[in-house]
Amino acid sequence: MPNPGEYVQEVIDFCGFSPVFWSLDWKVVEQALGHRLPSDYMRLCDAIPPGKFSDFFWLLHPLGSRGGSLVSAEKDLRDVLEELTEIYRDEEEWNEEEWIDPGTLFPCFQTDNGDVGYWASTDSEDPDKWTVVINWAGGLDWDVTELTLSALLHRHIIEGSDYLFSSALGDNRVASFTSYF
Repeated sequence: MPNPGEYVQEVIDFCGFSPVFWSLDWKVVEQALGHRLPSDYMRLCDAIPPGKFSDFFWLLHPLGSRGGSLVSAEKDLRDVLEELTEIYRDEEEWNEEEWIDPGTLFPCFQTDNGDVGYWASTDSEDPDKWTVVINWAGGLDWDVTELTLSALLHRHIIEGSDYLFSSALGDNRVASFTSYF
């Protein structure tokens, strides 16, 4: 797993925002969520506004973005995960070992297709060791990336990787960031 902060500055530089004119009280945010957050995520949100990458996926931000703030989105998306678990448990394709316990997942981004990225806290209580898993469009399919959020963003926007959201890059294969603040 990459160092949690290894790619943060490159992602911030890519987004192109300075100087910052907001201040986040992370203790208040974490208290509202009921859990700690990865340091790379906090550094990203301290430096970039709510916005959309490649006109396709939204970083859930405490200041709000599509679907509201991180706090409201977390509650809503965790409720959806609980509902999906109940629905899919009766399906033939259901595999309990492959399904990730919703209680160990915390949302960090969403896409226009209904995909949701979650931090998986299954292997550690230390948020800096959480990696991103992706639930594809509310279905049974999951991708376990083994990447921190900043590493996943870096791979998409800086490296232009075909790894995950390559279709969002379009014909010219160039990533973008649009602020919605």
